[in-house]
Amino acid sequence: MKTIRLNQFDILKGIGIILVMFGHAILGNGLIHNLIYGFHMPLFFFCSGFFFKDKPLKESIIKDAKGLLIPWMTFCCVLILCSFILQILSNGLSPQFHPLDENCYILYYTIWFLVCMFIVRLFYRFISKINNRLIINILCWGGIFFRLYCNITI
Repeated sequence: MKTIRLNQFDILKGIGIILVMFGHAILGNGLIHNLIYGFHMPLFFFCSGFFFKDKPLKESIIKDAKGLLIPWMTFCCVLILCSFILQILSNGLSPQFHPLDENCYILYYTIWFLVCMFIVRLFYRFISKINNRLIINILCWGGIFFRLYCNITI
């Protein structure tokens, strides 16, 4: 069966990529910055969700892990390896690049969206099986409340 490519989603993803680049180029917390940051990642998640296909849980977890978690883990491993190499080449004089330093987490966090997409897909697979709208609403609004009022940083 031949798949049909929807050009509209290619355009949306292109707009999202441009917004990501523009958002990272703007420093500060101005109105344009906040609008871009409130819009560009949800756009990617919307595009991903549009093509959601219900599959058996085990199959979908394996597929998502291969497509999302393995690239994330590979990136982190390469980053750790590069950090160790920098440590060796600088004779330990580059503490900002020490791979096991607790302040170095920001480097591993640069592709946070891969782990986030895995969790969102997993959560959606569970929530899509619930037939009770009240429970779905409680879960969704509870998640929003938790994010807004529990002082967490994502």
